[in-house]
Order: sequence, then C-alpha cells, then structure tokens
Amino acid sequence: MDAELQSIEGDIEKVFSAYNRHLSRAREGMPVVDVSEFSKEGISLARSEPLNHVNQGEIKGDGLPLNRRLTGGSAIMIKPGDFHYAIALPESGEYPGRKEDLFERYIGPSIIDSCVDVGVEQERLGLAEDSDELCVLLDGKPLSGNSTYVDYDSGSILFVGMVSLEEWPAEDLERWIRLRDGEEHQVEEKKYIERLPALSEDPALNRTGLKESYQEHFLDHIADKFPFEYREESLTDDGMDYWRRERYSTDEWLENPVDGEGRDYRGFCLLTGDSRNRFSLQGRYDGFEDLESGEEVFK
Repeated sequence: MDAELQSIEGDIEKVFSAYNRHLSRAREGMPVVDVSEFSKEGISLARSEPLNHVNQGEIKGDGLPLNRRLTGGSAIMIKPGDFHYAIALPESGEYPGRKEDLFERYIGPSIIDSCVDVGVEQERLGLAEDSDELCVLLDGKPLSGNSTYVDYDSGSILFVGMVSLEEWPAEDLERWIRLRDGEEHQVEEKKYIERLPALSEDPALNRTGLKESYQEHFLDHIADKFPFEYREESLTDDGMDYWRRERYSTDEWLENPVDGEGRDYRGFCLLTGDSRNRFSLQGRYDGFEDLESGEEVFK
C-alpha cells in the first residue's frame, strides 16, 4: 500500500498544523507517515487537558511556546533533539483493530526494533503491561510516549509519539508541569523526573548521528510491518495555513479544552511516575480512575 512520507522542520504551530493535514489525507484514504522536527523546545498540552496542569507564568517567562495538540494524553515537553513521529491511518481492512492493537502490533515493535538497531539490548525494552498506555519502556521506565486521536466519522486514526534521545531538564520540568499536591507525591514525582531515560545517556551507544540513524531504522520497520511503499510528497505552507490560523495560533484553542472524547488524561504515559500508575504529573485532575476500585473519582 502506498503511504505519503512527510518531514518538515518548524515551530510547534506548524508541526501541529501538519498533523491535522495528515488526518485529512487519511480521511481521503491515504496513509501518512511523518517524521517532522520541532525547531524549538516547547510544552504540549493534550486535547482535553485543563490549562492549569501547567505553570503558564514559568513557561512564558522562559520564552517557551505552549500549545495544545490534537491527540489525547497529558502535558509533555517537546525537545528538538528527540525523535518525533506521526502516523495517520485511514479506515482499512489491511490493518484492522483498536488503537491499542495497532500500537502493539505495528508501532510499538517498530520503536523497539529501532532501539535495538542503534545498539540497545533487546531485554531492556518492552511494551507497558497496560495496553491503554501505548508506551515503550527502557529498564521499566517510559522511553517513548504515544497518544492518539480517533475520527469516528471516517474511522481514521492519528498516532503521535516521540522517543527520548536526549537528557531531560529535570529542574525545568518541575517548574513547567504541575506536580500533584502533597509532599509525598511531589518527592516521588521529582525523583521520577530525575531518572527519565534517554538513549543518548547510554555509554554503549554512538551519540553521533543517533537521531538520523534511529529515524532511518524506524521508517524501515514501519514500512515492513504495515507494509507501506513510501511516496515522498512536498508539503507547502498552504496545506497547513488553515489549521495554524483557525486553531493553533488562537487563544481560544489553548484556553478551552475540547471535551467529547472522554476526560482521559492518561494516554501519554511518558510523564507518569510509574508505568502501572494511572496518575500523571499534572497535579489535580478533574477526574481520574481509582487504581484499586476502577471507579471514576472527582476532586
């Protein structure tokens, strides 16, 4: 099956606008694989996530862009040195299944196999036990966070994710993203932030050209597993201007969470203190699922 291959470099508004454009292409029946690069660090909120999950004053004071992506999950930091991808899939009998099935069968293994290709030992890698998390683990800690948007009208689905290649700025993350209330929680979450894994920290790996090498292997594995035949297409600003103008450059999009897909802020587990823990680092949720009872709890 043909798939459009895209790669641009731009700010957070431009790349997020491209993701919307890719979903539109998927609605038309064309799969899109995107390995675009962010030109600057920034903070990305999930589609339905309350704005008070981040410290706007600290983020703006440091000159970082803050925006809201199309997909779910929770707040993350965007680092240009990491590997970012987006895959837009049309409804198709070629690869049926829920988003969890698609991740477990195609995308997650591609992330893992690419890590092995650049020198990571296979036994150190795995998928999170909870399939809802869409997460790849390194030594039991989240290395790759992934989130989705499902267009139920067309059956199309957008996967967006990243693989941590560069070290995390622990002190800055503590300032930018709110920790849950309570001294015990904050102590544990700070410890977690300080040990977030990154491939470049592995002394056995060659840091030179790591991102380029990882991207090449990832694209090969995605093409093999689906399978895809890539068609490289030029993406002009005209294809993204509508989304930038009407959505990502507006205060309304940032300030008013889009509800309707369910108030689930757990999908992007990269900043979750434990891969089995459904709490995230954004502090007080309007609602969350109690781990023991499975019941929805509201604060």
